[in-house]
Amino acid sequence: MTEALIKVGNFIVSSSSFEEMLNNIVKTIAQASGAKICLLMFYDEIKKEQALKASYGLNVECLTAVELAIGKNINDAVAKEKKPVIVSNVLEDSRFANSEIIRKEKLCTLLALPLLMKDKVQGMIMLYNERVKKYSQNELNILQVLANQSMLVIENSNLLKRAVDAEEALEARKLIERAKGILVKTQGMDEDDAYRTIHRKSMDMRRSMKEIAEAIILSNEIRRK
Repeated sequence: MTEALIKVGNFIVSSSSFEEMLNNIVKTIAQASGAKICLLMFYDEIKKEQALKASYGLNVECLTAVELAIGKNINDAVAKEKKPVIVSNVLEDSRFANSEIIRKEKLCTLLALPLLMKDKVQGMIMLYNERVKKYSQNELNILQVLANQSMLVIENSNLLKRAVDAEEALEARKLIERAKGILVKTQGMDEDDAYRTIHRKSMDMRRSMKEIAEAIILSNEIRRK
């Protein structure tokens, strides 16, 4: 488990994308726990429900069926308890009674781990086993620590992405302002007309306003030479 914690902590720098990072997390947790299937659910602010974000041990065709099979009751239980929830045998649990995918995959014990951030459940990690599995308190504690570590990595990745996006947005605004100044000076436009010109070209050429601004700046530099 210690190795799994180290791996998860490093995924923020070793993964090439956010999606790859999530897939690496569920794979590592599944392998560390010995589970057949590992799912990572995250709360969707638009749909107001948990949505499947990454999985390990299932083919693509099964994913939608699994989302439906998870059941609102499990989501609510995890959100309310804010601690691991165990279903000893999903085949005998009424919350999964109509799930064909559960029977097809011959799943048995389910462990749902909350993904907590500032004492709020942001999502959960779900581990399915093929046989009845009794988790010791020590195992539950370690797996919850692993889930908490995963949540920190996900949150740090989100913060990093927002910081990069903000920096890129600031750079784009600077370039657009510079391009506006060029149009005002060389074309006799006022600032509003210059902005509308950049925006219109962006729409017509299906390019970002930053790209249009860069083209205007480059063209002006070439003319000056």
